[in-house]
Amino acid sequence: RAALIAFVKSDGKSLTRETPAEFSLRQVKSLRCDSCHRRDGELTRWHVVLEDEGKLPENLPSLTWVGEKLKPAWTKKLFAGQSDHSARPWIKARMPAFPARADMLAVGLSHEHGFGIDEDDRPKPDAQLAAIGEKLIPQQGGFNCNNCHGIGKQPPIQPFEAPGINLLDAAVRLRYNYYQRWMLAPDRVDVTMRMPIFATDGKTTQLRDVFDGDARKQYDAL
Repeated sequence: RAALIAFVKSDGKSLTRETPAEFSLRQVKSLRCDSCHRRDGELTRWHVVLEDEGKLPENLPSLTWVGEKLKPAWTKKLFAGQSDHSARPWIKARMPAFPARADMLAVGLSHEHGFGIDEDDRPKPDAQLAAIGEKLIPQQGGFNCNNCHGIGKQPPIQPFEAPGINLLDAAVRLRYNYYQRWMLAPDRVDVTMRMPIFATDGKTTQLRDVFDGDARKQYDAL
């Protein structure tokens, strides 16, 4: 009662303050993002309805690691409906825009995972390393990345039922630490994705002629 009396006597400015992480938690619920996107192991309403009808739902991106995974500058454009192209053009489902919430929502999702807005520690660009990475992309002597992933205007070779994000988009969207964690053990990040595991021991790949098989160094080159 004393707290309520004190609040009534105040100027009410506390109601205008927002903590980004709390804002995003509320918005994910109020916007019903979990109707289409999985989060923390929960099935979506969409999956439940389609499975009841005997249909196979599309595999939409999970929101479990989204704050760690994506750079807020990119998610802000996505939420505001300002992206100039779809990162997953093969998906029939359409992402709605929330321009009034875009800025705070992008920051809040990042804060939920303990990341600052521009926090993204990564190695500096290295032309020599990039040249090695280019050789690691094709099937011959590499990881066969371009079988499922397009690179710029170059389409994937044979994505079959498992198309992947264009690698230029991946470079713009992903935080470095998430990228390394994903490459080392994609099945531990999202078991529904069909990304091959190249470093089964978490340290080395079968391409021993590049950095003696050191997986992290090879992924840095990529």
